[in-house]
Amino acid sequence: MKVAKGQTRHLRYAPRHDNQYNQRHADAIAKLAQDDAILAYIADLSTSEKPVSHRHKRQILHSCRHFLNYIAEPITTHAIKDLCEWKAANQNDNRLEIKLKGFKTLEPTNSHERYTSVILGIFHRYSRNSRLDMTIHISARSKHLPIKEPILLAIRNDNELGDEHRIAIDLMAFIGERYTAGNTTPLTEFFPIEGTDFVVIDIPARCTKNGIAHPSIIPRELWERICENAQKKGYRTALPNYVARWYQITQLAKRKYNTRLTSHYFRRRFETACETIPQNDMNINHWMILEGCKPSHGHMPDIYSMSTDLQIIHEYQQFLFPKLTLRNTDTIASESETSKLRRQLAEQAEQINNLTKLLSQLAARTT
Repeated sequence: MKVAKGQTRHLRYAPRHDNQYNQRHADAIAKLAQDDAILAYIADLSTSEKPVSHRHKRQILHSCRHFLNYIAEPITTHAIKDLCEWKAANQNDNRLEIKLKGFKTLEPTNSHERYTSVILGIFHRYSRNSRLDMTIHISARSKHLPIKEPILLAIRNDNELGDEHRIAIDLMAFIGERYTAGNTTPLTEFFPIEGTDFVVIDIPARCTKNGIAHPSIIPRELWERICENAQKKGYRTALPNYVARWYQITQLAKRKYNTRLTSHYFRRRFETACETIPQNDMNINHWMILEGCKPSHGHMPDIYSMSTDLQIIHEYQQFLFPKLTLRNTDTIASESETSKLRRQLAEQAEQINNLTKLLSQLAARTT
């Protein structure tokens, strides 16, 4: 198509870069692929059941390349490692955080937010001293609308779903973490607590959303079903095929119940249930630790012995477990209301006993 003099031709697609640019780009990626900090990050994300994919590795390398170009640092085989070492030696210097915040705001913001998330993860997992004093929240592309509990229960009990689908749903309902955490943690990290109906899962940092090792709690009955299924299928984790199972659950919920149900919905449901518990009943730090979040007051303990300190389990059993249990809330009274009624009856019974003793003492004095 001819273009008149003085006019510009509109290009539908951006022109391709020349071969020299492409070669520099490939050389930069090849160098970053040898960086020890990046390799350690990729190794930390990988598991025997689900290694990091080639596409995911490329995304990590591209994130580092974009960030190094932004801060005008030369790309070498140890560029990211050097930055991690520098931060570990200069923990009070926040210049790197300031640069990363500026990097996050670049256009397109969605891409740069994800680049920033990768950089934070590399620094966070490299060493305790190299962690950056910065957090990021990546908004979901789609909204999660509240789903009524009877519908959740109906989806869970649908005849088209099997035992593994119900295990996947129940695990997400109680664990308060992303589905990678519960399903990729080795079964050797599941510990039944003697004298209770609950099991503690010691989730390693590589499996958690925030890169922090923490405990979670599930009912013993669910643990027994997980172990029975794992023994039949030869699994070393709860559900190695959790991605496929959740895809099937989501598709069924959309097709038969006209609702969008994903594993992430249960993490939001867990947090919502926790926020309704008065702090006098359950310490806010306790449920935040179970969720894998940094406590709003105090610090995240390096060692949290669930077998010796049963307070958090008792709080979970009394105040949180009833709210997380899938049930038909339209016909069954909530456990919280039942607990309040039992407490009131116990207080009234105690008052009656005290009055009876007092009357007996008065009667004895008069005679």
